[in-house]
Amino acid sequence: MTKYKENKEVIQVKPALLTEEKKVERLQKAIQEGLDSGIVKDFDPIKHLEALRSSK
Repeated sequence: MTKYKENKEVIQVKPALLTEEKKVERLQKAIQEGLDSGIVKDFDPIKHLEALRSSK
């Protein structure tokens, strides 16, 4: 027995699944880019936060 009773239900759910897959792919890509970027040396989180706040 399947999760869906009618083919119509599958067709309605498919676009949402594709959207979720794209979100997962973007998240995986962003995580990998972060890992590949390396570690920042001499990072001052307070100065960084102040710079972010002043740029608004």
